[in-house]
Amino acid sequence: KYGWTGISIALLIGSMTFEWNLLMGPLIAHGVDAVKQGVIINIDTLAESIFCAASVLIACAGLLGRASLEQFVILMFCMVPAYNFNMWIVISQIEATDTGGTIFIHAFGAFFGFACSWVLGHDEGHSMKRRFSEDDNYHTNIFALLGTIFLWVYYPSFNCYGMVGLKKFRATFNTQLALIAAACTSIILSDMTEHTKKSKMIHMQTGVLAGGVTLGCLADHPIQPWGAILLGSVGAVVCILGIKYLTPFMEEKLKVHDTCDCMALHGV
Repeated sequence: KYGWTGISIALLIGSMTFEWNLLMGPLIAHGVDAVKQGVIINIDTLAESIFCAASVLIACAGLLGRASLEQFVILMFCMVPAYNFNMWIVISQIEATDTGGTIFIHAFGAFFGFACSWVLGHDEGHSMKRRFSEDDNYHTNIFALLGTIFLWVYYPSFNCYGMVGLKKFRATFNTQLALIAAACTSIILSDMTEHTKKSKMIHMQTGVLAGGVTLGCLADHPIQPWGAILLGSVGAVVCILGIKYLTPFMEEKLKVHDTCDCMALHGV
Protein backbone atom coordinates (compact mmCIF):
# COMPACT_ATOMS: atom_id res chain seq x y z
CA LYS A 1 0.00 0.00 0.00
CA TYR A 2 2.85 2.39 0.79
CA GLY A 3 5.26 1.56 -2.03
CA TRP A 4 5.96 5.16 -3.00
CA THR A 5 6.50 6.13 0.64
CA GLY A 6 8.92 3.24 1.11
CA ILE A 7 11.03 4.47 -1.80
CA SER A 8 11.12 8.06 -0.53
CA ILE A 9 12.01 6.90 2.99
CA ALA A 10 14.83 4.73 1.67
CA LEU A 11 16.27 7.58 -0.41
CA LEU A 12 16.09 10.09 2.44
CA ILE A 13 17.40 7.85 5.21
CA GLY A 14 20.16 6.43 3.01
CA SER A 15 21.33 9.92 2.03
CA MET A 16 21.18 11.32 5.56
CA THR A 17 23.05 8.27 6.90
CA PHE A 18 25.80 8.86 4.36
CA GLU A 19 26.26 12.45 5.56
CA TRP A 20 26.02 11.65 9.28
CA ASN A 21 28.56 8.84 9.00
CA LEU A 22 31.15 11.15 7.44
CA LEU A 23 31.39 12.75 10.89
CA MET A 24 30.54 9.86 13.22
CA GLY A 25 32.86 7.32 11.59
CA PRO A 26 36.09 9.23 12.29
CA LEU A 27 34.71 10.39 15.67
CA ILE A 28 34.13 6.85 16.94
CA ALA A 29 37.32 5.46 15.40
CA HIS A 30 39.80 8.21 16.31
CA GLY A 31 38.18 10.39 18.96
CA VAL A 32 37.22 14.04 19.29
CA ASP A 33 40.75 15.38 18.80
CA ALA A 34 41.04 13.78 15.38
CA VAL A 35 37.75 15.33 14.28
CA LYS A 36 38.82 18.77 15.57
CA GLN A 37 41.83 18.62 13.28
CA GLY A 38 39.55 17.97 10.32
CA VAL A 39 37.81 14.96 8.79
CA ILE A 40 39.66 13.49 5.82
CA ILE A 41 37.34 12.63 2.94
CA ASN A 42 38.66 9.96 0.58
CA ILE A 43 37.40 6.90 -1.25
CA ASP A 44 37.53 4.81 1.94
CA THR A 45 35.44 7.35 3.86
CA LEU A 46 32.82 7.38 1.12
CA ALA A 47 32.73 3.58 0.90
CA GLU A 48 32.37 3.21 4.66
CA SER A 49 29.44 5.62 4.58
CA ILE A 50 27.78 3.50 1.87
CA PHE A 51 28.23 0.41 4.04
CA CYS A 52 26.75 2.23 7.03
CA ALA A 53 23.77 3.36 4.93
CA ALA A 54 23.18 -0.26 3.91
CA SER A 55 23.06 -1.37 7.54
CA VAL A 56 20.66 1.42 8.54
CA LEU A 57 18.37 0.65 5.60
CA ILE A 58 18.28 -3.02 6.61
CA ALA A 59 17.04 -1.98 10.04
CA CYS A 60 14.49 0.40 8.50
CA ALA A 61 13.17 -2.32 6.17
CA GLY A 62 11.94 -4.30 9.17
CA LEU A 63 9.92 -1.28 10.34
CA LEU A 64 8.41 -0.07 7.07
CA GLY A 65 4.75 0.80 7.55
CA ARG A 66 5.04 0.93 11.34
CA ALA A 67 7.23 3.99 11.89
CA SER A 68 6.85 7.57 10.68
CA LEU A 69 9.47 9.44 8.72
CA GLU A 70 10.44 11.37 11.85
CA GLN A 71 10.93 8.12 13.75
CA PHE A 72 13.14 6.77 10.97
CA VAL A 73 15.29 9.92 11.16
CA ILE A 74 15.67 9.47 14.94
CA LEU A 75 16.57 5.80 14.39
CA MET A 76 19.21 6.85 11.87
CA PHE A 77 20.83 9.40 14.20
CA CYS A 78 21.01 6.82 17.01
CA MET A 79 22.08 3.86 14.89
CA VAL A 80 25.07 5.39 13.09
CA PRO A 81 27.17 5.82 16.28
CA ALA A 82 26.11 2.34 17.42
CA TYR A 83 27.06 0.91 14.02
CA ASN A 84 30.55 2.45 14.16
CA PHE A 85 31.07 1.32 17.76
CA ASN A 86 30.03 -2.22 16.84
CA MET A 87 32.35 -2.19 13.80
CA TRP A 88 35.23 -1.04 16.02
CA ILE A 89 34.57 -3.97 18.36
CA VAL A 90 34.22 -6.57 15.59
CA ILE A 91 37.15 -5.45 13.42
CA SER A 92 39.61 -3.81 15.81
CA GLN A 93 39.03 -5.66 19.09
CA ILE A 94 37.77 -9.14 18.16
CA GLU A 95 39.67 -8.97 14.84
CA ALA A 96 36.98 -11.01 13.08
CA THR A 97 37.32 -11.74 9.39
CA ASP A 98 34.40 -9.96 7.78
CA THR A 99 35.34 -9.11 4.21
CA GLY A 100 31.87 -8.18 2.99
CA GLY A 101 30.41 -6.98 6.28
CA THR A 102 28.08 -9.89 7.00
CA ILE A 103 28.60 -9.39 10.74
CA PHE A 104 28.83 -5.63 11.23
CA ILE A 105 26.57 -4.58 8.31
CA HIS A 106 23.92 -7.25 7.73
CA ALA A 107 23.57 -9.00 11.08
CA PHE A 108 23.87 -5.76 13.06
CA GLY A 109 21.25 -4.04 10.88
CA ALA A 110 18.82 -6.95 11.18
CA PHE A 111 19.12 -7.23 14.96
CA PHE A 112 18.98 -3.46 15.47
CA GLY A 113 15.75 -3.41 13.46
CA PHE A 114 14.49 -6.39 15.46
CA ALA A 115 15.12 -4.50 18.70
CA CYS A 116 13.43 -1.35 17.39
CA SER A 117 10.38 -3.35 16.30
CA TRP A 118 10.21 -4.91 19.77
CA VAL A 119 10.43 -1.47 21.39
CA LEU A 120 7.57 -0.17 19.24
CA GLY A 121 5.44 -2.93 20.71
CA HIS A 122 2.67 -5.16 19.47
CA ASP A 123 -0.97 -4.13 19.46
CA GLU A 124 -3.07 -7.11 20.53
CA GLY A 125 -6.21 -5.19 19.57
CA HIS A 126 -5.40 -5.71 15.92
CA SER A 127 -5.08 -9.47 16.36
CA MET A 128 -1.49 -9.31 15.21
CA LYS A 129 -2.41 -7.42 12.06
CA ARG A 130 -1.04 -4.00 11.24
CA ARG A 131 -3.02 -0.93 10.35
CA PHE A 132 -1.40 -1.01 6.92
CA SER A 133 -1.68 -3.46 4.06
CA GLU A 134 1.35 -5.65 3.41
CA ASP A 135 -0.25 -7.37 0.44
CA ASP A 136 2.03 -7.12 -2.55
CA ASN A 137 0.93 -5.94 -5.96
CA TYR A 138 2.40 -5.74 -9.42
CA HIS A 139 3.96 -2.28 -9.02
CA THR A 140 5.58 -2.82 -5.62
CA ASN A 141 6.93 -6.17 -6.78
CA ILE A 142 8.49 -4.62 -9.88
CA PHE A 143 10.07 -1.81 -7.85
CA ALA A 144 11.53 -4.28 -5.35
CA LEU A 145 12.71 -6.65 -8.07
CA LEU A 146 14.52 -3.85 -9.91
CA GLY A 147 16.36 -3.01 -6.71
CA THR A 148 17.13 -6.68 -6.17
CA ILE A 149 18.60 -7.09 -9.66
CA PHE A 150 20.77 -4.00 -9.13
CA LEU A 151 22.07 -5.44 -5.84
CA TRP A 152 22.59 -8.86 -7.43
CA VAL A 153 24.86 -7.35 -10.09
CA TYR A 154 26.57 -4.99 -7.65
CA TYR A 155 27.21 -7.50 -4.88
CA PRO A 156 30.63 -8.84 -5.98
CA SER A 157 31.95 -5.25 -5.90
CA PHE A 158 30.44 -4.83 -2.44
CA ASN A 159 32.16 -7.93 -1.06
CA CYS A 160 35.56 -7.39 -2.68
CA TYR A 161 36.02 -3.74 -1.73
CA GLY A 162 39.22 -3.22 0.22
CA MET A 163 40.85 -6.37 -1.12
CA VAL A 164 43.81 -6.34 -3.51
CA GLY A 165 45.41 -8.81 -5.87
CA LEU A 166 44.43 -12.46 -5.49
CA LYS A 167 42.09 -11.72 -2.58
CA LYS A 168 40.09 -9.27 -4.69
CA PHE A 169 39.75 -11.78 -7.52
CA ARG A 170 38.84 -14.56 -5.08
CA ALA A 171 36.21 -12.42 -3.32
CA THR A 172 34.66 -11.42 -6.65
CA PHE A 173 34.70 -14.95 -8.06
CA ASN A 174 33.34 -16.63 -4.92
CA THR A 175 30.57 -14.05 -4.49
CA GLN A 176 29.49 -14.36 -8.12
CA LEU A 177 29.27 -18.15 -7.86
CA ALA A 178 27.33 -17.93 -4.60
CA LEU A 179 24.86 -15.42 -6.08
CA ILE A 180 24.23 -17.63 -9.11
CA ALA A 181 23.73 -20.68 -6.89
CA ALA A 182 21.37 -18.75 -4.61
CA ALA A 183 19.31 -17.54 -7.57
CA CYS A 184 18.92 -21.06 -8.97
CA THR A 185 18.17 -22.60 -5.58
CA SER A 186 15.67 -19.99 -4.40
CA ILE A 187 13.65 -19.99 -7.62
CA ILE A 188 13.53 -23.81 -7.82
CA LEU A 189 12.67 -24.16 -4.13
CA SER A 190 9.98 -21.51 -4.41
CA ASP A 191 8.47 -23.34 -7.36
CA MET A 192 8.50 -26.64 -5.50
CA THR A 193 6.82 -25.32 -2.37
CA GLU A 194 3.97 -23.35 -3.93
CA HIS A 195 0.73 -25.00 -5.04
CA THR A 196 0.39 -22.49 -7.85
CA LYS A 197 3.80 -23.52 -9.23
CA LYS A 198 4.73 -19.85 -9.52
CA SER A 199 7.76 -18.33 -7.86
CA LYS A 200 6.72 -16.04 -5.02
CA MET A 201 8.18 -12.61 -5.56
CA ILE A 202 9.38 -12.32 -1.95
CA HIS A 203 11.70 -15.25 -2.66
CA MET A 204 12.98 -13.49 -5.77
CA GLN A 205 13.59 -10.33 -3.74
CA THR A 206 15.46 -12.02 -0.91
CA GLY A 207 16.63 -15.55 -1.69
CA VAL A 208 18.63 -14.57 -4.77
CA LEU A 209 20.72 -12.20 -2.60
CA ALA A 210 21.31 -14.73 0.18
CA GLY A 211 24.45 -16.02 -1.53
CA GLY A 212 26.14 -12.64 -1.32
CA VAL A 213 25.21 -12.19 2.32
CA THR A 214 26.37 -15.70 3.22
CA LEU A 215 29.74 -15.25 1.50
CA GLY A 216 30.44 -11.89 3.10
CA CYS A 217 32.68 -13.23 5.87
CA LEU A 218 34.52 -15.76 3.72
CA ALA A 219 34.58 -14.11 0.30
CA ASP A 220 38.37 -13.80 0.07
CA HIS A 221 39.09 -17.22 1.61
CA PRO A 222 40.21 -20.22 -0.49
CA ILE A 223 36.90 -22.05 -0.10
CA GLN A 224 37.04 -23.44 -3.67
CA PRO A 225 34.29 -22.94 -6.30
CA TRP A 226 32.24 -25.86 -5.00
CA GLY A 227 32.36 -24.34 -1.52
CA ALA A 228 31.04 -20.99 -2.79
CA ILE A 229 28.22 -22.74 -4.70
CA LEU A 230 27.34 -24.87 -1.67
CA LEU A 231 27.28 -21.89 0.72
CA GLY A 232 25.19 -19.84 -1.71
CA SER A 233 22.67 -22.65 -2.07
CA VAL A 234 22.45 -23.27 1.67
CA GLY A 235 22.02 -19.53 2.27
CA ALA A 236 19.10 -19.41 -0.15
CA VAL A 237 17.42 -22.43 1.48
CA VAL A 238 17.84 -20.95 4.97
CA CYS A 239 16.46 -17.61 3.80
CA ILE A 240 13.34 -19.07 2.19
CA LEU A 241 12.67 -21.34 5.17
CA GLY A 242 13.13 -18.31 7.39
CA ILE A 243 10.46 -16.42 5.46
CA LYS A 244 8.08 -19.35 5.77
CA TYR A 245 8.68 -20.23 9.42
CA LEU A 246 10.82 -17.64 11.25
CA THR A 247 8.90 -14.48 10.35
CA PRO A 248 5.50 -15.91 11.45
CA PHE A 249 7.15 -17.27 14.63
CA MET A 250 8.53 -13.83 15.46
CA GLU A 251 5.12 -12.28 14.86
CA GLU A 252 3.04 -14.78 16.82
CA LYS A 253 5.37 -15.88 19.63
CA LEU A 254 7.88 -13.06 20.12
CA LYS A 255 5.43 -10.28 19.20
CA VAL A 256 8.01 -8.73 16.87
CA HIS A 257 6.99 -7.62 13.39
CA ASP A 258 9.42 -7.82 10.47
CA THR A 259 7.94 -6.16 7.37
CA CYS A 260 10.61 -7.15 4.82
CA ASP A 261 11.81 -10.46 6.31
CA CYS A 262 15.13 -8.86 7.24
CA MET A 263 15.89 -11.43 9.91
CA ALA A 264 15.51 -14.29 7.46
CA LEU A 265 17.88 -12.77 4.89
CA HIS A 266 20.30 -10.54 6.80
CA GLY A 267 20.08 -11.81 10.39
CA VAL A 268 20.18 -15.59 10.05
